[in-house]
Amino acid sequence: MAHAPRARRIRRVVFFSAGSVLACAAVAVLLAVVFSEDLVRHGFMRMLCSSDPAKQQRAVAWLVSHAAEPEVRAHAERVLPDVDDACFERMIAALQVAGVWGPSFGDGWIRYLLTQARHAEAIERSRVAAELARRFWRESSAPPSSVGQAATKLLEDVDAAVRLNALSLVACLDDPKRRDLLARATADAEPAVARRAWILVGLLAGPGQSPPSRPASADEMTRPAIEFALSRFGTVPPRPAPTGPPADASAVVKELARLEALPTASVDAATLSSETPDLIRLHAVRVSKSALPGDLLPVFRSAGASLRDLACHVARERFTDQECRDLAEALISSFHDEHRMGGAILAGMTPADEKLIRWLKVRVEQENLPWKVVQHYHLALAMQGMARDGFDPEKLLLTRNISRATVVMAMLHVGRREGLDWLLDPLGSPPMRLDLLLDALRFWSILRRYVPKVPTFHPWAGETVQRFEVEVIREWYLLHRRRLQFDAEKRIFGAPNP
Repeated sequence: MAHAPRARRIRRVVFFSAGSVLACAAVAVLLAVVFSEDLVRHGFMRMLCSSDPAKQQRAVAWLVSHAAEPEVRAHAERVLPDVDDACFERMIAALQVAGVWGPSFGDGWIRYLLTQARHAEAIERSRVAAELARRFWRESSAPPSSVGQAATKLLEDVDAAVRLNALSLVACLDDPKRRDLLARATADAEPAVARRAWILVGLLAGPGQSPPSRPASADEMTRPAIEFALSRFGTVPPRPAPTGPPADASAVVKELARLEALPTASVDAATLSSETPDLIRLHAVRVSKSALPGDLLPVFRSAGASLRDLACHVARERFTDQECRDLAEALISSFHDEHRMGGAILAGMTPADEKLIRWLKVRVEQENLPWKVVQHYHLALAMQGMARDGFDPEKLLLTRNISRATVVMAMLHVGRREGLDWLLDPLGSPPMRLDLLLDALRFWSILRRYVPKVPTFHPWAGETVQRFEVEVIREWYLLHRRRLQFDAEKRIFGAPNP
């Protein structure tokens, strides 16, 4: 009997050990079930980089059939930047066959573009230069050094189209590298390349810097760009721009020019009648000390959204917050859709009280209002920082059923640079004629209000001058987009001096 306790202890140890083994086995089986797919995936991804051709072939076939799975794509995205060149090419080939290869692969896609920058075909090198520029121009930081090295080589390409697109990529680099490369490009034998390089160099001109050497002669295409750049460096005086209409202009046009040149609230009174043209009425209200908010009502009734937008800015510039709130409420209460839309935008721009916000929230839920009017109420709430769930003003840029210039203005009001991206599109084609928008529709005053440091546009200049100024504005935005910082208090984008 003396051995009974010892036997019991032995049995307990044996039972405990057996139980532990069984538990571990069960856990192992469970882990194998849970992580089997991960283990298989890791195994095949390693096989892609194997030196065994048979394993490579099996792994490529597996990747082609599983590339659409999110876990597989994420795994590929993680490893692509670091695998050796042969493995990289196999993975890309498999992903291309699977139809999933593209920009969504992040750094792996950039590595692919950098390899394509050495392509034998000039058209492919040109495409790569443009694609790399589109990839980085909206980034908050400069591209990695490998991209800078590729930009340098592309800027030395034998094909002029490649060099022209390479300028866009160079513009995305940090100073002083981009200054040096652009200065070198001003001597390019291709006029289109030299012209663009001179504009970009001029836009980067800063205190104490010297301009590139001026060529002994220049063609008609390049000469305006050289004169612009040298004027920015201060070595030549800027070309005088017209400040008014031509001498043979009509009396109405001359009156508009006179009023536009006057400061706000600078005259005692301005003559207004029911026959006064809308643009003249706008500026007459702006310059008159005795003007009343109601004097803008005929302009808010205009079918032209650009005029209503200008009226909102004149009201904010000329009248008090309370006067603007009262005017916005009167417009929103109107039976005219034009009044309602203008009132909504004015309400969005004005520091709102509880009553005005309540009005907007009620109106945006009304079911009997036209879609276009409701979108203006949505814009107003977004401008007040109270956007409804699911509403994004950028989506309205995809439709022509609402003034997209109004949408851009609303986006600028809340610091959304995507509005400028869409409007100026420095790497593509702007969606509208910018010289007409800035001049005939007077959007220039709105753009300058939100982006004070944008290069000058002269509404009274000729078409050739205006198109050149639009080109300069777009290039300026390409250079400085990531440096623009929004001041929420002042509602402006400010860019530090270069």
